[in-house]
Amino acid sequence: MSERKPDGKHPRSSAPWIAAAVLAVLVAVLVVLLVRTSSIKDENKRDAGNQFAPTADQQRAVQSGAIEAANLTTLSRANYETDFKRALAGTTGTLRKDLLAKKGAYLSAMNAGKFDLKSSVVESAFESQSGNKVLILVTLNGTHVVDKVTSPIATPQRLELTMVEQGAKWLATDFVAVGVQ
Repeated sequence: MSERKPDGKHPRSSAPWIAAAVLAVLVAVLVVLLVRTSSIKDENKRDAGNQFAPTADQQRAVQSGAIEAANLTTLSRANYETDFKRALAGTTGTLRKDLLAKKGAYLSAMNAGKFDLKSSVVESAFESQSGNKVLILVTLNGTHVVDKVTSPIATPQRLELTMVEQGAKWLATDFVAVGVQ
């Protein structure tokens, strides 16, 4: 049974006041979240593409490095001299000396294994710059095209190249395979 006040009326329940207070708190939280999200969105839109973007020179280094990475990993036995000269043209320093010293060994290995090397650039990116050296990252799909194999399988290759500017060209001085499978 319900209790009645001495005047015969039922006591007032506090449930509507609690529900109203909870609703007011929820509305306040939603308003704060909406305002905060809107201000973050505006800030991101204003700064998009401006912070930490590579300079024009760094972008040229990345573009040159991506081309050189593909050249270094695309060699055919039939056009070896031309392919090797193309790869060599984008190098300098230690990398150039190493390539020249191993030119014959590369061709011998390709002839013995009856394969050509083919690659295509998937992605390239600026990593860092220290003085006149720019480090870039390049991801390639590299393929050993073996004689009489009709469906060679491409393998992802990741290279870190050190690029230096000589004259108006960016040249590779070193490269390291990163996480090669």
